[in-house]
Amino acid sequence: MKQFSICFITLAMVLGAWSHGVHINDTDWKGFKVKFNKTYTTKEEEILRYSSFRQNAQRINNHNSEADKGLHTYWVEINEYADMTHEEYNRKMNGLRHDENLEDREMFLNSRSSLNLTALPYEIDWRKSGCITGVKTQGHCGSCYAFATTGSLEYKHCKQTGKLVSLSEQNIIDCTDNLLYLDKGCFGGQMDHAFKYIIFNKGIDTEQSYPYHAKLGNCKYSRAGRGATMISYRDIRFGDEEELKEAVGTLGPVAVGIDAKSIEFLFYHYGIYDNSWCSSTKVNHGALIVGYGTEYGQDYWLLKNSWGPNWGMNGYVKMVRNQGNRCGIASLASYPIV
Repeated sequence: MKQFSICFITLAMVLGAWSHGVHINDTDWKGFKVKFNKTYTTKEEEILRYSSFRQNAQRINNHNSEADKGLHTYWVEINEYADMTHEEYNRKMNGLRHDENLEDREMFLNSRSSLNLTALPYEIDWRKSGCITGVKTQGHCGSCYAFATTGSLEYKHCKQTGKLVSLSEQNIIDCTDNLLYLDKGCFGGQMDHAFKYIIFNKGIDTEQSYPYHAKLGNCKYSRAGRGATMISYRDIRFGDEEELKEAVGTLGPVAVGIDAKSIEFLFYHYGIYDNSWCSSTKVNHGALIVGYGTEYGQDYWLLKNSWGPNWGMNGYVKMVRNQGNRCGIASLASYPIV
Protein backbone atom coordinates (compact mmCIF):
# COMPACT_ATOMS: atom_id res chain seq x y z
CA MET A 1 0.00 0.00 0.00
CA LYS A 2 2.85 2.37 0.88
CA GLN A 3 4.60 1.71 -2.44
CA PHE A 4 1.32 2.25 -4.32
CA SER A 5 0.80 5.58 -2.53
CA ILE A 6 4.29 6.78 -3.39
CA CYS A 7 3.84 5.83 -7.04
CA PHE A 8 0.42 7.51 -7.15
CA ILE A 9 1.84 10.72 -5.67
CA THR A 10 4.79 10.61 -8.08
CA LEU A 11 2.45 10.09 -11.04
CA ALA A 12 0.33 13.00 -9.87
CA MET A 13 3.45 15.19 -9.70
CA VAL A 14 4.47 14.12 -13.20
CA LEU A 15 1.03 14.81 -14.65
CA GLY A 16 0.97 18.14 -12.86
CA ALA A 17 4.35 19.10 -14.29
CA TRP A 18 3.16 17.99 -17.74
CA SER A 19 0.06 20.16 -17.55
CA HIS A 20 2.21 23.26 -16.94
CA GLY A 21 4.82 22.49 -19.63
CA VAL A 22 4.78 24.50 -22.83
CA HIS A 23 7.71 23.03 -24.78
CA ILE A 24 7.79 19.34 -23.82
CA ASN A 25 5.19 16.68 -24.55
CA ASP A 26 4.80 12.92 -24.65
CA THR A 27 6.26 12.84 -28.15
CA ASP A 28 9.56 14.11 -26.75
CA TRP A 29 9.62 11.34 -24.17
CA LYS A 30 8.86 8.65 -26.74
CA GLY A 31 11.48 10.06 -29.07
CA PHE A 32 14.04 10.09 -26.25
CA LYS A 33 13.42 6.44 -25.46
CA VAL A 34 13.70 5.41 -29.09
CA LYS A 35 16.80 7.48 -29.85
CA PHE A 36 18.74 6.21 -26.85
CA ASN A 37 17.22 2.72 -26.71
CA LYS A 38 15.78 3.24 -23.23
CA THR A 39 13.76 0.51 -21.54
CA TYR A 40 12.61 0.29 -17.94
CA THR A 41 11.91 -2.82 -15.90
CA THR A 42 8.75 -1.54 -14.19
CA LYS A 43 6.08 1.04 -14.78
CA GLU A 44 7.05 2.71 -11.51
CA GLU A 45 10.62 3.15 -12.72
CA GLU A 46 9.42 4.65 -15.99
CA ILE A 47 7.23 7.11 -14.10
CA LEU A 48 10.23 8.24 -12.04
CA ARG A 49 12.44 8.48 -15.15
CA TYR A 50 9.76 10.42 -16.95
CA SER A 51 9.64 12.88 -14.07
CA SER A 52 13.42 13.38 -14.20
CA PHE A 53 13.31 13.75 -17.97
CA ARG A 54 10.63 16.43 -17.83
CA GLN A 55 12.47 18.44 -15.18
CA ASN A 56 15.74 18.20 -17.07
CA ALA A 57 14.14 19.03 -20.41
CA GLN A 58 12.52 22.15 -18.97
CA ARG A 59 15.84 23.20 -17.45
CA ILE A 60 17.56 22.66 -20.79
CA ASN A 61 14.95 24.77 -22.58
CA ASN A 62 15.27 27.57 -20.05
CA HIS A 63 19.07 27.58 -20.25
CA ASN A 64 19.14 27.66 -24.05
CA SER A 65 16.57 30.43 -24.13
CA GLU A 66 18.85 32.48 -21.89
CA ALA A 67 21.92 31.53 -23.95
CA ASP A 68 20.18 32.74 -27.10
CA LYS A 69 19.81 36.10 -25.36
CA GLY A 70 23.52 36.23 -24.57
CA LEU A 71 23.25 35.30 -20.89
CA HIS A 72 25.41 32.16 -21.24
CA THR A 73 28.41 31.25 -23.37
CA TYR A 74 27.36 27.64 -23.98
CA TRP A 75 24.30 25.61 -24.95
CA VAL A 76 22.94 22.34 -23.57
CA GLU A 77 20.88 19.51 -25.04
CA ILE A 78 18.83 16.45 -24.20
CA ASN A 79 21.26 13.53 -24.29
CA GLU A 80 21.23 9.92 -23.14
CA TYR A 81 21.54 11.01 -19.50
CA ALA A 82 18.40 13.16 -19.47
CA ASP A 83 16.42 10.64 -17.39
CA MET A 84 18.89 10.86 -14.47
CA THR A 85 18.35 12.86 -11.31
CA HIS A 86 20.93 15.41 -10.22
CA GLU A 87 21.87 13.22 -7.25
CA GLU A 88 22.37 10.17 -9.47
CA TYR A 89 24.52 12.15 -11.83
CA ASN A 90 26.95 13.24 -9.14
CA ARG A 91 27.00 9.80 -7.54
CA LYS A 92 27.45 7.71 -10.68
CA MET A 93 29.27 9.95 -13.16
CA ASN A 94 31.61 12.08 -11.08
CA GLY A 95 34.24 9.91 -9.39
CA LEU A 96 37.20 12.11 -8.58
CA ARG A 97 38.20 11.83 -4.91
CA HIS A 98 40.64 13.94 -2.94
CA ASP A 99 40.93 13.85 0.82
CA GLU A 100 43.83 16.28 1.13
CA ASN A 101 43.79 20.06 1.02
CA LEU A 102 44.52 20.70 -2.63
CA GLU A 103 46.60 23.77 -1.87
CA ASP A 104 48.88 21.67 0.37
CA ARG A 105 48.98 18.47 -1.68
CA GLU A 106 52.21 16.71 -2.42
CA MET A 107 54.15 18.24 -5.30
CA PHE A 108 55.73 15.17 -6.85
CA LEU A 109 58.92 16.20 -8.67
CA ASN A 110 57.34 19.58 -9.29
CA SER A 111 59.85 22.25 -10.29
CA ARG A 112 58.66 25.21 -12.34
CA SER A 113 60.48 25.50 -15.66
CA SER A 114 61.77 28.81 -16.99
CA LEU A 115 59.99 28.74 -20.34
CA ASN A 116 58.79 32.08 -21.69
CA LEU A 117 54.99 31.89 -21.78
CA THR A 118 54.90 34.37 -24.66
CA ALA A 119 56.75 31.80 -26.77
CA LEU A 120 54.00 29.20 -26.35
CA PRO A 121 51.64 28.45 -29.23
CA TYR A 122 48.66 30.80 -29.37
CA GLU A 123 46.44 27.74 -29.66
CA ILE A 124 47.02 24.01 -29.80
CA ASP A 125 44.99 20.85 -30.36
CA TRP A 126 46.86 17.64 -29.63
CA ARG A 127 44.18 15.57 -31.39
CA LYS A 128 46.00 16.51 -34.59
CA SER A 129 49.12 14.69 -33.35
CA GLY A 130 47.60 11.27 -33.99
CA CYS A 131 48.38 10.30 -30.41
CA ILE A 132 44.91 10.68 -28.85
CA THR A 133 42.65 7.63 -28.70
CA GLY A 134 38.95 7.90 -29.51
CA VAL A 135 36.52 9.11 -26.86
CA LYS A 136 35.69 6.33 -24.41
CA THR A 137 32.62 5.71 -22.26
CA GLN A 138 32.85 5.14 -18.51
CA GLY A 139 29.17 4.27 -18.09
CA HIS A 140 27.52 4.51 -14.66
CA CYS A 141 30.81 3.99 -12.86
CA GLY A 142 32.74 6.77 -11.12
CA SER A 143 35.95 5.88 -12.96
CA CYS A 144 36.68 9.21 -14.65
CA TYR A 145 40.05 9.35 -12.86
CA ALA A 146 41.13 6.15 -14.64
CA PHE A 147 40.24 7.55 -18.07
CA ALA A 148 42.09 10.81 -17.42
CA THR A 149 45.12 8.76 -16.34
CA THR A 150 45.16 6.48 -19.38
CA GLY A 151 44.52 9.36 -21.78
CA SER A 152 47.57 11.27 -20.60
CA LEU A 153 49.82 8.19 -20.68
CA GLU A 154 48.52 7.04 -24.07
CA TYR A 155 49.76 10.29 -25.56
CA LYS A 156 53.18 10.14 -23.87
CA HIS A 157 53.71 6.51 -24.86
CA CYS A 158 52.69 7.29 -28.45
CA LYS A 159 55.12 10.20 -28.72
CA GLN A 160 57.91 8.05 -27.36
CA THR A 161 57.28 4.92 -29.44
CA GLY A 162 55.32 6.15 -32.44
CA LYS A 163 52.51 3.70 -31.64
CA LEU A 164 49.09 4.68 -30.30
CA VAL A 165 47.99 2.04 -27.79
CA SER A 166 44.68 2.17 -25.90
CA LEU A 167 45.39 1.48 -22.22
CA SER A 168 43.23 -0.29 -19.65
CA GLU A 169 41.09 1.75 -17.29
CA GLN A 170 39.83 -1.50 -15.78
CA ASN A 171 43.40 -2.33 -14.77
CA ILE A 172 43.48 0.88 -12.72
CA ILE A 173 40.00 0.39 -11.22
CA ASP A 174 40.68 -3.18 -10.09
CA CYS A 175 44.27 -2.75 -8.90
CA THR A 176 44.20 0.57 -7.00
CA ASP A 177 41.18 -0.22 -4.82
CA ASN A 178 43.28 -0.95 -1.74
CA LEU A 179 45.05 0.64 1.22
CA LEU A 180 48.22 1.16 -0.79
CA TYR A 181 46.72 3.35 -3.51
CA LEU A 182 43.51 4.49 -1.75
CA ASP A 183 41.19 4.51 -4.77
CA LYS A 184 37.63 3.20 -4.53
CA GLY A 185 36.92 1.53 -7.84
CA CYS A 186 33.64 2.82 -9.30
CA PHE A 187 33.21 5.05 -6.24
CA GLY A 188 36.09 7.25 -7.29
CA GLY A 189 39.82 7.75 -7.18
CA GLN A 190 42.59 10.13 -8.18
CA MET A 191 44.96 10.36 -11.13
CA ASP A 192 48.08 10.71 -8.97
CA HIS A 193 47.19 7.48 -7.16
CA ALA A 194 46.85 5.72 -10.51
CA PHE A 195 50.16 7.16 -11.71
CA LYS A 196 51.87 5.81 -8.58
CA TYR A 197 50.39 2.38 -9.21
CA ILE A 198 51.68 2.30 -12.80
CA ILE A 199 55.15 3.41 -11.65
CA PHE A 200 55.52 0.85 -8.87
CA ASN A 201 53.75 -1.87 -10.85
CA LYS A 202 56.15 -1.23 -13.72
CA GLY A 203 53.37 -0.95 -16.23
CA ILE A 204 49.71 -0.98 -17.20
CA ASP A 205 47.92 -3.42 -19.49
CA THR A 206 46.37 -2.62 -22.85
CA GLU A 207 42.64 -2.14 -23.27
CA GLN A 208 42.57 -5.22 -25.49
CA SER A 209 44.23 -7.49 -22.92
CA TYR A 210 42.28 -6.08 -19.94
CA PRO A 211 38.91 -4.77 -21.24
CA TYR A 212 36.60 -2.37 -19.47
CA HIS A 213 33.57 -3.69 -17.53
CA ALA A 214 32.39 -0.56 -15.65
CA LYS A 215 32.46 -2.36 -12.30
CA LEU A 216 35.06 -3.32 -9.72
CA GLY A 217 36.70 -6.72 -10.08
CA ASN A 218 39.78 -8.58 -8.90
CA CYS A 219 43.15 -7.27 -10.03
CA LYS A 220 44.16 -9.27 -13.11
CA TYR A 221 47.22 -7.38 -14.32
CA SER A 222 49.43 -9.47 -16.56
CA ARG A 223 52.88 -8.41 -17.65
CA ALA A 224 52.25 -10.21 -20.94
CA GLY A 225 49.49 -7.69 -21.69
CA ARG A 226 51.50 -4.63 -20.69
CA GLY A 227 50.97 -1.65 -22.99
CA ALA A 228 52.99 1.17 -21.43
CA THR A 229 55.22 2.17 -18.54
CA MET A 230 56.16 5.45 -16.86
CA ILE A 231 58.91 6.57 -14.50
CA SER A 232 57.37 9.54 -12.72
CA TYR A 233 54.70 12.22 -12.87
CA ARG A 234 54.49 15.92 -12.23
CA ASP A 235 51.86 18.02 -10.46
CA ILE A 236 50.88 21.48 -11.65
CA ARG A 237 50.96 24.07 -8.87
CA PHE A 238 47.55 24.63 -7.37
CA GLY A 239 45.53 27.14 -9.37
CA ASP A 240 48.37 28.07 -11.74
CA GLU A 241 46.78 28.30 -15.19
CA GLU A 242 49.97 29.73 -16.68
CA GLU A 243 51.96 26.67 -15.64
CA LEU A 244 49.12 24.50 -16.90
CA LYS A 245 49.25 26.27 -20.28
CA GLU A 246 53.01 25.79 -20.35
CA ALA A 247 52.64 22.06 -19.77
CA VAL A 248 49.86 21.63 -22.36
CA GLY A 249 51.54 23.87 -24.91
CA THR A 250 54.93 22.20 -24.79
CA LEU A 251 54.53 18.69 -23.38
CA GLY A 252 51.06 17.50 -24.36
CA PRO A 253 47.77 16.57 -22.69
CA VAL A 254 47.36 16.97 -18.94
CA ALA A 255 44.98 15.09 -16.62
CA VAL A 256 42.87 17.51 -14.59
CA GLY A 257 40.15 17.61 -11.99
CA ILE A 258 37.17 19.92 -12.40
CA ASP A 259 34.04 20.86 -10.50
CA ALA A 260 31.36 19.30 -12.70
CA LYS A 261 28.57 19.04 -10.13
CA SER A 262 26.21 21.36 -12.03
CA ILE A 263 23.75 19.32 -14.05
CA GLU A 264 24.19 21.78 -16.91
CA PHE A 265 27.62 20.26 -17.41
CA LEU A 266 26.02 16.84 -17.90
CA PHE A 267 23.90 18.28 -20.72
CA TYR A 268 26.64 20.40 -22.33
CA HIS A 269 26.32 20.58 -26.12
CA TYR A 270 28.62 23.31 -27.49
CA GLY A 271 30.13 26.69 -26.68
CA ILE A 272 32.53 27.60 -23.87
CA TYR A 273 31.38 26.19 -20.55
CA ASP A 274 31.55 28.85 -17.84
CA ASN A 275 29.83 28.54 -14.47
CA SER A 276 30.51 31.27 -11.92
CA TRP A 277 29.15 28.98 -9.17
CA CYS A 278 31.93 26.46 -9.74
CA SER A 279 34.32 25.70 -6.88
CA SER A 280 38.09 25.94 -7.36
CA THR A 281 38.77 23.38 -4.60
CA LYS A 282 35.83 20.94 -4.59
CA VAL A 283 36.66 19.17 -7.84
CA ASN A 284 34.75 15.95 -8.50
CA HIS A 285 35.42 14.88 -12.08
CA GLY A 286 38.54 13.84 -13.95
CA ALA A 287 39.16 14.73 -17.60
CA LEU A 288 42.02 15.33 -20.03
CA ILE A 289 43.09 18.71 -21.41
CA VAL A 290 44.15 18.17 -25.02
CA GLY A 291 44.51 21.79 -26.08
CA TYR A 292 43.57 25.42 -25.65
CA GLY A 293 42.63 28.42 -27.75
CA THR A 294 40.51 31.54 -28.02
CA GLU A 295 37.05 31.87 -29.53
CA TYR A 296 35.20 35.15 -30.03
CA GLY A 297 37.64 36.80 -27.63
CA GLN A 298 37.16 34.19 -24.88
CA ASP A 299 40.06 31.92 -23.88
CA TYR A 300 39.22 28.25 -23.43
CA TRP A 301 40.64 24.86 -22.53
CA LEU A 302 39.76 21.88 -24.74
CA LEU A 303 38.95 18.77 -22.68
CA LYS A 304 38.41 15.16 -23.65
CA ASN A 305 35.67 13.63 -21.50
CA SER A 306 34.78 9.97 -20.87
CA TRP A 307 31.02 10.04 -21.42
CA GLY A 308 31.03 8.75 -24.97
CA PRO A 309 31.32 10.45 -28.39
CA ASN A 310 27.67 11.50 -28.40
CA TRP A 311 28.16 13.79 -25.41
CA GLY A 312 29.09 17.45 -25.89
CA MET A 313 31.17 18.26 -28.96
CA ASN A 314 31.79 14.67 -30.11
CA GLY A 315 32.90 13.81 -26.58
CA TYR A 316 34.81 17.05 -25.94
CA VAL A 317 34.06 20.26 -24.05
CA LYS A 318 35.49 23.75 -24.17
CA MET A 319 35.91 25.23 -20.69
CA VAL A 320 36.64 28.85 -19.88
CA ARG A 321 40.33 29.72 -19.41
CA ASN A 322 42.00 32.57 -17.53
CA GLN A 323 39.05 33.25 -15.25
CA GLY A 324 40.74 32.69 -11.91
CA ASN A 325 41.02 28.89 -12.07
CA ARG A 326 37.31 28.54 -12.83
CA CYS A 327 35.87 25.15 -11.85
CA GLY A 328 39.26 24.16 -10.39
CA ILE A 329 40.77 23.45 -13.80
CA ALA A 330 44.30 23.89 -12.39
CA SER A 331 43.65 22.59 -8.86
CA LEU A 332 44.40 18.89 -9.40
CA ALA A 333 46.38 18.77 -12.65
CA SER A 334 49.21 16.35 -13.41
CA TYR A 335 50.88 14.45 -16.22
CA PRO A 336 53.09 11.36 -16.56
CA ILE A 337 56.79 11.25 -17.39
CA VAL A 338 57.91 8.27 -19.47
